[in-house]
Amino acid sequence: MINYTDIGINTLLPHECTFLESFMYDEDYMSRPVAFGDEANVYIFERLAIKYRRYAMNLTNEIKAQQLMASVSDNFLPVYAYGENFIVMPWVAGTILEELNPSSDWLKQLASELAPAFVQAGVEPKDLHQGNVIIDYSGKAYVIDLSRYFIYSGTDSKYIPPLHEMEEHVYNSLEA
Repeated sequence: MINYTDIGINTLLPHECTFLESFMYDEDYMSRPVAFGDEANVYIFERLAIKYRRYAMNLTNEIKAQQLMASVSDNFLPVYAYGENFIVMPWVAGTILEELNPSSDWLKQLASELAPAFVQAGVEPKDLHQGNVIIDYSGKAYVIDLSRYFIYSGTDSKYIPPLHEMEEHVYNSLEA
């Protein structure tokens, strides 16, 4: 079963929805991922990136973090649709940050760009590293994996780190 987000309903084309209904049953397609991760592979279909987990798991927090971050910063991608073990987002053509061997100054600049969004959304990254950031061909950075993040809510909200601490945390995560 596929669940479509509001933005997905307004963005996805009919043939894309048709494809999403059946892609996981296409053995030829599933044999050609464009990226591999510890827990998931990524596939592309036209302008869509499909993150497909090798096993079913609750994706609620990942989807919530992705949507929260996308609502406060265009450095994060919105979720268009999701199922039991996959998430569909826009495809970003570019290069993974770790392949670019960025300078320390560049990483500091990126951390200062991302940290305010994390503070505003109340999300603390737990698995932010250069492999989870893609730089598109215009030089814009996108965080592409929000599977391990802590979302501050309710009474936890008072513990959201101040901006300078979040900036340091983001920089240290990217530098590691």
